[in-house]
Order: sequence, then structure tokens, then C-alpha cells
Amino acid sequence: MKSRLLAAGLVAGFLTITPAVADDRSDCAQSDVPSVIISSCGHLIADEKETAEVKAIAYANRGTAYQKTADFDAAIADYTAAIKLNPKLARAYFNRGVGMYRKKETKNAIADFSEAIRLDPKDPEPFVNRAIVQFELGQYAPSIADMSSAIRLSPKMPLLFLYRGKIYLAQGDAKRAAADFRHVLELDPTDATAKVLLKDLE
Repeated sequence: MKSRLLAAGLVAGFLTITPAVADDRSDCAQSDVPSVIISSCGHLIADEKETAEVKAIAYANRGTAYQKTADFDAAIADYTAAIKLNPKLARAYFNRGVGMYRKKETKNAIADFSEAIRLDPKDPEPFVNRAIVQFELGQYAPSIADMSSAIRLSPKMPLLFLYRGKIYLAQGDAKRAAADFRHVLELDPTDATAKVLLKDLE
């Protein structure tokens, strides 16, 4: 299965206040331009009047901007700072896990995805990412369990069935793999990958 971790995402949650700071908050939380995010989030981090909650989100979002520029060390440092300020910020653990994976620190990536799951067990993304890392390590059983958890949370997402089918296939369970590929096509009849994989099994 080709590696495809979900991308690190921005953290929402800023409150509206004075216009000048509101602009920084808006850019830090919503901009699509990494340099703008880095600058605006940096302003919030440096503002002594800002709360720890706001600074945690600013660190997390600046980390995501750094990650988009492939500066994984800076990203991980910012996610760690965010976690120190707010240990319950599940998205910071998730995003740091993506950075750890990009640096090939798979043990740390799994640990971060696991903590994200503990903090927000209804979010399917950490389950998906942990499953992918486990798959790449040859840990098929826990990978299937995690992908199944993600499917229970997002049962209409064909990509998750495709992923699980590929894991079953690698495990040698052609019957379950075929069932998942068929389900992909029920959800998305145009999925070319599922068509090819299913044809190979029939």
C-alpha cells in the first residue's frame, strides 16, 4: 500500500477580539500561505497579553505551516510547545505524528497518533495514520484493527475500505480483501484501483 498519511491540519478555536489582533488570529487559523501563517502566529506567540490557550493554537498552526515547507524539525518543535501549553490539544499530537512519520521516526509517530486517539476517539484520522504506519512496519493485525475503527467512524469513505482491502491482501486474506474492494465500488463505482485489484482476485 502506498504511503499516504493525511496531511497536518490547522487548529481552529480563536476568539474574536480587537481588529489588529483579530487579523493575526484569522491569518494564523485560516490562511493558505505558510509565510503568512508563520508571521501571524509568531505575532500571537510573542504577545505577552495572549492566553496560553491561544498561544498553544498559534504554535500548532505555525508548526503546520513549517510542515508544509518540509521544515519538520521546526514543525515538531512548535507542536511540542503547543502540547506543553495545552496537553489536551489532540490535533497537535496528530500533526506532530505526521512530522515524526516524515522524519521516519515511526515509533514516535505511533505514540503521537495513539495520544491523539486517546484525547479524541471520535476522530478517524489518527486511526488511519496509525494503521498506515503499522502496515509499513508489517504489523498487519493492529493495522486492520485501526482501519476498521476508522471505518466505523466514517463508513461512507471508500478510501478507508480500499486501504483495509490492501492490508488484507498483504496479509494473505484474499476473501476479505475482495469484500472490501467490492464495498469501495458500491460507494464509488468509478474507483479504478478497486476495479483492478478486484479483477486480479476474481
